[in-house]
Amino acid sequence: MYGSRLTRLNWFKMTNIHDCPKTINGKVCPCADKLRRLYLTKPRDNQSELRIQRNIEIGEKEYGKCYNK
Repeated sequence: MYGSRLTRLNWFKMTNIHDCPKTINGKVCPCADKLRRLYLTKPRDNQSELRIQRNIEIGEKEYGKCYNK
C-alpha cells in the first residue's frame, strides 16, 4: 500500500519542522510537537479533513510565533 500525494507532502512537512529553543513545562517546543502530530493525523471523513486543515493553519501560525521569537 502506497501513500497518497497528500500523505507524502504532509510527511515531508512534518520532517522539516525544527524545535525552537524554548522549554515549556519540561517539554522542548510543544508547539512544534503539536504541529507534527497534526500533519500526521489521518482524517476519517470530509468534515474531519477540513477541521484538521484548519487546525494545521492555526498550528502553523502558533509555531511561527514561537519559533521566530
